[in-house]
Amino acid sequence: MKKFLTSLAALGWMISPGLAEPTTPSATTALLTGKIHHPKSRTIELRYESSAHPGFTERPIPLDDQDQFSYTLTAGQPTAVQLNLGAATRPEWLVYLRQGWSRLFGGEPDPPLRLFVEPGDHLHVEVETGYWAPSMAFSGQGAANSQFFAHLTAEFPPNPDHYSLELPAFLDQIHQRRAAQRAFIETQRPHYALSAGLVDFVTRYVTYEWAFQRMFYPIHFLRTNGYHHEEITPVYYDFLKTFSLSDEKALGVPHYHDFLTRTMDWMAHREKPGRPKLSQWINLSSVGLSEQTQAALDSLFEPARPTLTMLLDFSASDLSLATLAQLDSLYAAWPKLKLSADYDLSAFGVSQAEVGRIDSLYAANAGYNTIYSSAQKAPQLGTENDQLVFRLPTGERLDAFKQTPALSDLIDLAAIGLPSDTQAQLDSWYRKPQMPALSALLYTPELDLSAAVWATLDSMYAASAGRSITTWRFATHYEQAKQQLEGRVLYWFLAGELIHGFNENEEGLIVANQKWAEFQAINPFVEYTQAVEAVLYQAVQLQPGQPAPDFTLTDLAGQKVSLHPFRDHVVFLDFWASWCGPCIRDLGAVQRIKEEMAGQAVVFINISLDTNEAAWRRVVERHQIQGIHLRATGFGSAVARAYLVVGLPSYFLVDPQGQVISRVSHISDTANVVAKIREHL
Repeated sequence: MKKFLTSLAALGWMISPGLAEPTTPSATTALLTGKIHHPKSRTIELRYESSAHPGFTERPIPLDDQDQFSYTLTAGQPTAVQLNLGAATRPEWLVYLRQGWSRLFGGEPDPPLRLFVEPGDHLHVEVETGYWAPSMAFSGQGAANSQFFAHLTAEFPPNPDHYSLELPAFLDQIHQRRAAQRAFIETQRPHYALSAGLVDFVTRYVTYEWAFQRMFYPIHFLRTNGYHHEEITPVYYDFLKTFSLSDEKALGVPHYHDFLTRTMDWMAHREKPGRPKLSQWINLSSVGLSEQTQAALDSLFEPARPTLTMLLDFSASDLSLATLAQLDSLYAAWPKLKLSADYDLSAFGVSQAEVGRIDSLYAANAGYNTIYSSAQKAPQLGTENDQLVFRLPTGERLDAFKQTPALSDLIDLAAIGLPSDTQAQLDSWYRKPQMPALSALLYTPELDLSAAVWATLDSMYAASAGRSITTWRFATHYEQAKQQLEGRVLYWFLAGELIHGFNENEEGLIVANQKWAEFQAINPFVEYTQAVEAVLYQAVQLQPGQPAPDFTLTDLAGQKVSLHPFRDHVVFLDFWASWCGPCIRDLGAVQRIKEEMAGQAVVFINISLDTNEAAWRRVVERHQIQGIHLRATGFGSAVARAYLVVGLPSYFLVDPQGQVISRVSHISDTANVVAKIREHL
């Protein structure tokens, strides 16, 4: 790694820290101005994806003393722009009268403003925080286009929750949604003076939303239920033959990049989607195995859930082999989480006596609805027409109520006669599962491998535990894209994958660098090379031994807190948000690290990227999260950009000299994290 960093430093003259944004509209830029009436914050957040820059651009935009803003963005072709305004400040009853419940969707105090710009546009928007759609007013070049796009996206809120449905119902819903969107476009077009670029854009917007939902459904179904849907056969993917994957006019259209990513993943692993072959995970050829044996091991490396006896160490227990077999059988049989295991239902007013009925209804209907309203003062869970309905106050997020299930939540331990103290012990073990040995997963006498070879494979597999699956997917998507995509779309996609790779851990940086040299040689679009260079420059600054970027943020008490005063301590940085489900699920592992390091020279700094201050405070209190609590305004904030935080949660360790120790990739491996902290005390 040090040699790699040295080589990058030697190339420093060819790496620029970033590209300056243009300041006036031109043939490749658009000027966006506006005024926010009664703003909650002095900063709003802008987010967009364009053909000129792979990946999302996120920028905090300050308001001046007149509550106005101005931003010039690169827009080589039509682009969708999202503005996040922050929380409402108007009286709740007035918000209700002006907007109505039907407009309070998405779990945010104000849904994002979704705008549309084309090169050369000078668009001006005015909006009153808390009134949202009724108060939006557009003027200037491109006003009609944005007014129509805002109307379309308000009529069809993004990310409808129907992935938990069975296949026929799911397909019926997304087909109906697409038909309704197309009908809306045709019936509303005559009322607006729309450009040809806007019509072309929204047509693709509808198409790629539908296509992305189709590609995402099988993976979501597997995650939810623990098994592949038997009706999802190769024929299910025949819809991909109906249009070209390389659609240059779709660059920057919402859902297009995610659709391509899911498609590359499926094409690379059609037999076992979402999971690498064993030979891609560890180097089987280095053990001297024949190609036939490697293929056999690959075929045995299934994505099925490990048995309970593989995950837990029962060597110290006195349970009989028959009882262990029963536990394995019960663990393999549960189809998916009970709702009470996945969420803290007591926070929704559900009594213990009602839990069984709620779980039964959830299992029968395979889903639930979520309704957000400013009129809702406390979270509630009820039913409507035998359908479960979560009701949340505007500003809350359902994921904030996520919890890590106990083993007794998943299977009935009492049914096999286990006493309560044994059940409690198994629950405790289940919170700290062990990684099963490869030999335990794959052993079969037919392979005829020696004990020494199995031991070597076990060691290599254990060492791969720290490897990021995101890093593997990056390499897979990159290679598959070279086979399936062409033209500008290919290089736009490859550059985006490189940027994600450089945002990963040390291993991701190394793997991305291997592709980077090739990309520079084949890429004909200089803007994509420059975009990757800018991220690479930042990524190098976050490698072990580099000074950790300093910051100054406000804590819960309104006091300013910076990183540099904590010299002589190891600092654990936790980037999270109240709406982030994985962040909430990780709280148990992070708490175990905090308990292990209690009384040591370790400081835990939690940096929330919540734009909603009230939601941030509520979740900190609800989960009793320990440590110093700071808040930055979204992914576009200076601290998030300095640490290349593009997904949550993200964890970093900083040593007592203020230098980066590492980015923590696997927080669940608490023993390794604790060992790394102690190494630097």
